[in-house]
Formats: sequence, structure tokens, C-alpha cells
Amino acid sequence: MIFTVHSSVSAAVMSSVDSSLLSGATYLSHNLLGMANAFTFRLTTLLLGCIAVGLTFTSSSVYGLWALAADLGYALVFPQFCLAVHAKDKVNALGSVASAGVALALRIMVGEPLIGLPPIITTPKHESDGSEVLPVKSLIMLASLATLVGTSALWRRLRAHN
Repeated sequence: MIFTVHSSVSAAVMSSVDSSLLSGATYLSHNLLGMANAFTFRLTTLLLGCIAVGLTFTSSSVYGLWALAADLGYALVFPQFCLAVHAKDKVNALGSVASAGVALALRIMVGEPLIGLPPIITTPKHESDGSEVLPVKSLIMLASLATLVGTSALWRRLRAHN
């Protein structure tokens, strides 16, 4: 009985991991790199798989990985998704790449104690419990949003002048 339960949970987890890996590789190879051939798809799948394995070796808890994935989704994907749905004529691929780069760099710089990533940028904390005073992750998301809009507008203007 216990073997069946463990097998079922393992199958569900592997299905989710496989779906995430394939969707991430498709996103990278087709949308960001602009190529849809089999070689780039395999290469991005391998790259994402290596990154995922590296993260699992550095993390001591599943909760830390889950929290990191949620934070990255909020900071990187949320602004791009909102503007792609509600203002698709105002954004472009260059703005999207710049936005993702800024959000990822800022997210790495504020650190993540759940996976042992030390902060480069220190933020003010409450003396009583050590919690953050500023909503740092929301500020990173807003910086990503502003970068997406600003870079897209700048690129549109530069292309209009040429």
C-alpha cells in the first residue's frame, strides 16, 4: 500500500517537473531566442535541467525552492504577462529580455536565505523580529515593469527615427 502511495506521488511530481522543464525550454528557444529548431530546444532543455539540478543541490528544503519559484514568477513573469495581455502594442521582445534581466539581477542581489544565497544589497529590517521594512519583492516587480515599458518605448523611438 505504501509503495503505491509513494509511486503515485513520485509520478505526480515528475509530471509537474517535466511540464515545467518543457514549457521553460519552449519559452526560451522560441520566444526569447527566436529559434524553433530541435537543436536549440534540446540545448535549452539541457540548460534548464542543469540549473534545476544545481538549485536542488544548494537547497536544504522543498519550501525554499517553492518560495524561490514563486518569487521569480512574481518578479519576472507577472509584469510581462500583464503587459502582453493588456498592452501588447506597447511592449516588445527587447523590453521583455531587459525586464527579465533586471528582475533576475535584482532578485539575486537581495539574496534568499532559504537556499543559502547571501544578499549583496542589504535592506532595512525591523529590530524586533528581523522582517523586512520595505516590500522588496514588490519593488523588484515594479522595477521589472518599468524596465519593460521604458526599454520597449525607447526601442520603438529608436526604430522610428531610423
